[in-house]
Amino acid sequence: MGFTCSQLASPWATVLLKQGTDTMPICYLHVGAHKTGTTALQKFMNENRQRLMRFNICYPEEGASRIGNHVQLVRALFYGASSSSKHPCRKKIEDEIYGSSGANLVISAEELQTRLHGSEFDGVVRYFQDRGYDVHVIMYLRNQPQALNSQYAERTKAFNLNADFVD
Repeated sequence: MGFTCSQLASPWATVLLKQGTDTMPICYLHVGAHKTGTTALQKFMNENRQRLMRFNICYPEEGASRIGNHVQLVRALFYGASSSSKHPCRKKIEDEIYGSSGANLVISAEELQTRLHGSEFDGVVRYFQDRGYDVHVIMYLRNQPQALNSQYAERTKAFNLNADFVD
């Protein structure tokens, strides 16, 4: 069975297949906001890693969780220069990224939203720019009332919230 562009989740199909400049591949930093379909996207990219490479798109395996969330990759590369340089999977991650032969790169992690702020996020962008990537940040923002309702429902189901919606 062949892989076609239409099998990618829209609007990712056209975004990911965009070519970088003549000299720079693109690094897409997908800031995975909670309750926006991030897990489904990560799972899809993870399951189609080899097919994506045929389109010159590298979705790193090292540093990814079982479903494809790059939380370990983000932690290994970006938390404190002294501690991250000693992270056990940092070298493997960098070898995979550098070994992708100029492919466009996709990094997807909720961690980019919840943990990295201001200069830390700027450091993530600089990290990839310093390695020759044109960095594009992608984030889907959910409608606020829907997001609040979803968060309320999830927290209530998990017994993390003990208040009325009005509170």
